[in-house]
Amino acid sequence: MKKIYRQFLAATVAFGAIAPVATASDVPFQAEAREILSDSIAIRTVMGYGNVPKFAHYLEDKFLAAGFAREDVTLIPVGETMAMLVRFKGDGRSGKAPIVLSAHLDVVEAIPEDWERDPYTLIEEDGFLFGRGVSDNKFGVAMLATTFLRLKAEGFVPSRDLVIAFSGDEETSMASTWCWRNVWRRKLSPNLLS
Repeated sequence: MKKIYRQFLAATVAFGAIAPVATASDVPFQAEAREILSDSIAIRTVMGYGNVPKFAHYLEDKFLAAGFAREDVTLIPVGETMAMLVRFKGDGRSGKAPIVLSAHLDVVEAIPEDWERDPYTLIEEDGFLFGRGVSDNKFGVAMLATTFLRLKAEGFVPSRDLVIAFSGDEETSMASTWCWRNVWRRKLSPNLLS
């Protein structure tokens, strides 16, 4: 279990000033995290544009290409937005309930004229990252996704299921949060949530 905590810690500090010295095995995943973050910033996932499904499908492609089973990557359309569940199957040896990690795919509108830099292009200056969603919450999405991708690539098998639950409208109505919760209840874990 210590290995998973180290992996999550390494992923969350991948871009930070306190990041550990990269090893050869870290480099591809740091590049992957950076690519996911950059691509996600470019997708304007603001209410009214209908781009959250585009972002969800982008992530779906990443998970499927990494070897996640089709039945473990669930997209849930909700109006113009979408929720997403990604299950990393455990072997059940812990006998414990799944761990659910949540983040959101949408962002608040950014009017380009009000910004010093293009809000929909990831820009790095003096070690700082700029772009709509860098701090809320596309960085978190990129870190969660990349951590799952890395753990899968390294052959890690958790002792219980790990689940990413991405909502598509946290900044507005949060309707997709209720939808993923209901799908989770029916499909993945009918006896764990009330």
